[in-house]
Parts: sequence; structure tokens; C-alpha cells
Amino acid sequence: IIEHSSDAIVRLEGQVSSSPSDSDSAHLEELQGLSGSFASLLGLAKKWDDSEVLAACLKWGNRSLSSFTRLVPMMFRQLKHNKDAVKKAIKSIQDSTKVMQHICAHGKIKTDKRVIALVPYVKKNLETFLFKVKAGLSATNAMEGWWMGNMKHRDLGGKEIESSQYPMHESGEEEDNDGKEDDGEEKEDAGSQEEEDGNASTEDEEEEAVSD
Repeated sequence: IIEHSSDAIVRLEGQVSSSPSDSDSAHLEELQGLSGSFASLLGLAKKWDDSEVLAACLKWGNRSLSSFTRLVPMMFRQLKHNKDAVKKAIKSIQDSTKVMQHICAHGKIKTDKRVIALVPYVKKNLETFLFKVKAGLSATNAMEGWWMGNMKHRDLGGKEIESSQYPMHESGEEEDNDGKEDDGEEKEDAGSQEEEDGNASTEDEEEEAVSD
């Protein structure tokens, strides 16, 4: 089911023009529905706590995140006309990435090789998504409506993982860009001002964005 949902997101990406189009509003509405459904599916799937299922969540989640990232320009073209829909779509994407990051943290604690092998790819896509969102905010002069906050590593159930339990800079994974160690907290996580719980990190720290 997750794979089919991911397929629908990829198909939507293929339909969206790289330049402003009369179809942008309809595509944004479809994206809002697809991103919400995908987040719900990931939330249900993680309850199995099964290595194969969790790895599948990351595989198809990462594929979908790539499409979400390429759909960011379309979302920001619609920001002035339909801010609420853009906010809801990005919030749903944030919910998906939160689950993916919880899975990454869980996999590292459990030394699940299937999950750990996918962590660097998830981390890279999350960083790219955030970069695109920040670029969109800057281009639309909307930075003031968004904020950054520090978040904690969490397991599948949302329970905070102590820094002493969390393995740092494992073999095969990239270090943080500034080369700094952390204290178990994540990098800045952007979110709406009314939402306090953002995303858990894939490795050291991650960021994400949702409007207020």
C-alpha cells in the first residue's frame, strides 16, 4: 500500500509543470491529499516494529520525499493564493519525515542493518527538502512566518532517546556539515508556532519547515 501511495506521488510530480500553470491549484489540492494519506500510512506501518516493514517505509518514504522536494516550487507558487493548503501539505510532509526519522533512530539503537543502510540517503533527502523550502520562503519573502527549534531523538513510540544510547557517526554515514558533535538534540527543526513537536533526527540533527 505504501508503494502504491508513493507511486501516486511520483505520478503527480510528473504532471506538474516547472513553470506557473493554471493547473497548479488543482495539483496543490491533490498533493495535500496524497501527502496526508502517505503520512497516515507511515504512521500505521511503523507500529509493526518489523525490520522489513520499517526498511520499506524508509525506501518508499525516501522516494516520495524526493518527489515532494521537486514539488516545492509549485507549492510556493501557490503560497500567495492558497496559504492554508500549502501549510497543510508541508505539515503532512513533516509528519512523514518525522516518522522516517523515528525509524532511523530506532534502527540505529537496534543496530538494524536494513534500516541503517538507508539512513544516509534519508538524511541527504531531508536536507535537500529543507534547502528547497528555505529557498522558497526566501523567494516569497515569507521567512518571518516560520521558526526553528531544537528537537530530540525519539524512538518509534515517540519516547526520547538518551544521548548516551544514541550512536554517533557510525561507519558509512556522513558527519554533520560543521563537524560538531551534539548532545542528543537535533538540529534546528522548523515548525508552526502552535506546534511544538517537530521531527526527530536521522543522524545528528535535521531541520524542517512548517508555517505559522
